Amino acid sequence: MQNKYEKLATDIYKFCKRKDLWYDIIIYFNGKAWSTFPTWGKETGKRLDEDVYEYENKNPLDYFEYANPETLSMSTEGSLYYVLNGYTPGWVKLEMEFSDLFTKYDLYYEMGHAWNLSTYEI
Repeated sequence: MQNKYEKLATDIYKFCKRKDLWYDIIIYFNGKAWSTFPTWGKETGKRLDEDVYEYENKNPLDYFEYANPETLSMSTEGSLYYVLNGYTPGWVKLEMEFSDLFTKYDLYYEMGHAWNLSTYEI
């Protein structure tokens, strides 16, 4: 059974795919990570869908300091990065749609650096 963080990760993945933003993204939740990358160092990810790979035993705090391993954290250097940092035409509407994914689960996100975010309970 999916908990709300896995449901949110699924919603983020579907949103990003639909908006052509699923590129250079890692979503950390429940001790694992979903990534756009088929390999992570010497590990090969378990393919879940066309462009998402799952890795076990991944703690976002091992990769960036502003992370919340109790909920959901993300890093992005692709198209979503440009949306969240206001570098893309139409970014306001896209960022609002992205934020709505979190409020659906009574959560909000805060940016740590320009390339990562963490999720918190409202």
